[in-house]
Amino acid sequence: MTLRLRVISIFTISFIFVFIFVFILFYLFFQFSDQRILTATLLGQSSTWLKVQEATHQQMLFHAYDESPGKASIWRLRGKRSPIQAIKSGNKKRIARAIKPLYQNLSKSGVLDFIWIHKLSGEKIIDFGKGFDNNNFTTKNINDYSNLISFSNADQQIRKSNIYYNDSFFSTITFPIYENARKIGIVVYGKLLNGLVDDLSKNTKTLAFIQNRNLKTIYKTTNLSIPINNGGKTIFAEIIDSDFFKNVLDTFPSLILPRSALNLGSYNSNFINHDGQYYRSTNLRVNQNSNIGEIVLLTNSTADYLYQKYYLLILSITILGLTLIISYVINALLRRRFKPLDQAIDVLDALSKGDISVDINTTSKDEVGRIASAVSSFRTSLIEREKIRGLFGKYIPEQIAEQLMNSDENLEPQLSVSSIIFIDLAGFTSLSEGLPPQAIVTLLNEYFSEIVEILEKHDGVVAQFQGDAVLAVFNELFSGSRHQSKALGSALEIKDLVANKTFGGHQLSCRIGLSSGQVVSGNVGAKDRLSYTVYGDVVNLASRLENLNKEFGTVILFDENIANSNQDIKHYEIGKVDIRGKKDKVRVYSI
Repeated sequence: MTLRLRVISIFTISFIFVFIFVFILFYLFFQFSDQRILTATLLGQSSTWLKVQEATHQQMLFHAYDESPGKASIWRLRGKRSPIQAIKSGNKKRIARAIKPLYQNLSKSGVLDFIWIHKLSGEKIIDFGKGFDNNNFTTKNINDYSNLISFSNADQQIRKSNIYYNDSFFSTITFPIYENARKIGIVVYGKLLNGLVDDLSKNTKTLAFIQNRNLKTIYKTTNLSIPINNGGKTIFAEIIDSDFFKNVLDTFPSLILPRSALNLGSYNSNFINHDGQYYRSTNLRVNQNSNIGEIVLLTNSTADYLYQKYYLLILSITILGLTLIISYVINALLRRRFKPLDQAIDVLDALSKGDISVDINTTSKDEVGRIASAVSSFRTSLIEREKIRGLFGKYIPEQIAEQLMNSDENLEPQLSVSSIIFIDLAGFTSLSEGLPPQAIVTLLNEYFSEIVEILEKHDGVVAQFQGDAVLAVFNELFSGSRHQSKALGSALEIKDLVANKTFGGHQLSCRIGLSSGQVVSGNVGAKDRLSYTVYGDVVNLASRLENLNKEFGTVILFDENIANSNQDIKHYEIGKVDIRGKKDKVRVYSI
């Protein structure tokens, strides 16, 4: 059996045993999962909330048209002193005298907390309510106000809703009032939601909080405060206002807004920790049809939390213990067999850092041994390749060497748009007459090293050294689309370098010619002895422009193509000049 099959067999058998064990534990765990408890809690609380609301609506509805057994509601009364006639008259004092006793009676008995009366157009006629300013009644903060009081001629429906007004929530019913089967107004009964939430809290044995759509706490059934580091504040309202309560999941559309998990401070899972007690948080919408606010309910779930905590702790320790044991056994079994692979990794790591001294010595014939042998062979070939690349780089441009290394055959000549720069030393012949050969070589090596560094920094490729002259190429392949600008930029830098530095103890001067256009580049020479170069009319023009610097007393001359591509560099036109070997005159420019 190969090592690969042995490793697969060991891991497969180990995984099967661990998986069966973990599966059984997790199966038991999910039987008592927190999500199921939370879902059941939500269903029970939402059902209770609907019943509390319905009871309140039914109580107000009873007093809308039947005030008490055997006695008709005032809205059914007719006559000159009836509320209907008072409303029809539009006299607010008369309306108040007719309706205020009804409000006081129903308010005192706890049926409602306000009565609003509106015209069919929606304009408020009068209102009675706790904490209301009758002279400054406003509807701009009442959610869905227009739909609340808008009734068509055929609409006789009694509307039940919850609204947010005057920084409080109210449970309301809205119904039309009639005279001779004709609507003459709209009446809204409203009861403060605080009492309903108190009933909900008692029925569900929870701590309840009401918050508006801006997550501001409006009312709470407890003075409970849970410490949390939030700008130095430790009040419970800060928790209700936290980002956690903004992550809403509509599991039960339009009714319930459950929360998934708390991730603040000392919170854990679905629990809030306070004074050693753990509370589970659930949320209900105040209104089914619109999200005007929420009721946050905290259920004491300390026993459930501790059970889950210790269960998870035991499960985690068990899985961790099994994992460590299995890891130790597998590691002991495979350590010796994987030693060549470790050596191969060491070699690759050393090669990535440029260290070729690390090698592998293995006689293993399995898959790991074959990998180690392949890495050793790769190291050997890499050393040879880098040696060849180094030799190439000393005699031909690095970019060309790279192409040759990656090419099975010789580089074929190719046509490209290039910028050519030709650099020659002025007066070098007379200077070299007074220097020994070794000094000349030292001077040229120092000079060429500086020049080549500048050219390569601007993505240029040195094609030839011709005595004391240098021929370099800038094109799209090596230099990018702005090769004209890079060529002129390198020329300016070379000019400044030569003018401000000595080479071999001597001050030199240079002449530079630049041109741009189509050239042919590739290997040229005999069958077994090739040289990379560029040739074409553009190359000749660069050489002629370099030589013309003598005539015009300049250092840099370039053609129209270079000038047009370097408008951002200040230059001037010398004029049209006769160039040896060209029929037409050439526009020549300088810096």
